[in-house]
Amino acid sequence: YDKRTLTVWLDERKCSFSTIDGRIKTDFAIPEELNDYYKKYLEDGWQVCQSTIEKHEYEDGEPYYLHLGLEKETPENNSPNPTVMGVDLGIENLAVTSTGEFFSGTEFFHKRERFEEIRGELQAEGTRSAHLTIKSMSGREKRFACDTLHRVSKRIVQEAVGKSVDVIVFENLEEIREDISNGKKFQSWAFRKLKEYVEYKAEEQGIETRTVKPMYTSQRCSKCGHTSSGNRNNQHFKCERCGYEVDSDYNASKNIGMKAVLGGQKSQSRMGNGQLALKSGVLKPNGNYFPTH
Repeated sequence: YDKRTLTVWLDERKCSFSTIDGRIKTDFAIPEELNDYYKKYLEDGWQVCQSTIEKHEYEDGEPYYLHLGLEKETPENNSPNPTVMGVDLGIENLAVTSTGEFFSGTEFFHKRERFEEIRGELQAEGTRSAHLTIKSMSGREKRFACDTLHRVSKRIVQEAVGKSVDVIVFENLEEIREDISNGKKFQSWAFRKLKEYVEYKAEEQGIETRTVKPMYTSQRCSKCGHTSSGNRNNQHFKCERCGYEVDSDYNASKNIGMKAVLGGQKSQSRMGNGQLALKSGVLKPNGNYFPTH
């Protein structure tokens, strides 16, 4: 459906759409877990774009779901000296920004592991009741995961806005996460989904998102540039050359951001005069640090 075949009145919770039997007008409900998130789309400028109506065979839920697509014109970012914020994704810390914001992944992945344990126990029972419980659990699990990722992505973008960031940079997700063993499929999905949420929330603010190759971002010292596997010991990073000590995920986030800045400089792209956003200032490609006032 698009705006020609679907009309939505969000504030009234009503919609009208075309079918082979003519136009239908009906009420719809917004899931409780979205809270007031949808209200910002009542603002002027948002228009209905590609949307779908799907039927689901859930015994404990409504059969039809409206997946609503909305679009809005956003200002193009043409800053000649873009400020870049690197973001590292991981297990211990779901996300860490080069500006020093940490988003723990401990509870998020622990709950996932617990869901898997309970699911295994129910599958072993093999009863109809257990099967229905698994179905119900799967819905709750996905809602919990999506809600958590939405909240984290919102805070990442808020951090970028607060630091006047022009570009948010991630590692290329197609080339990372080879170190994951348990729950690899879910963890990879979570990282992709978080990046996706950040991308569209950032776009609303006129902020770009980019990716860089992940090579050596966890082994390189973000202070002196020395690269060695011996620099990192799980969550602790200590440079063998200069002695710089810091959380390993935070070190990686700075490397991710600076990699984009330096890459743009070499290619003479718009990023060529860029700078890396840190907690209380910015770092230039030549190593000069300028504190914020």
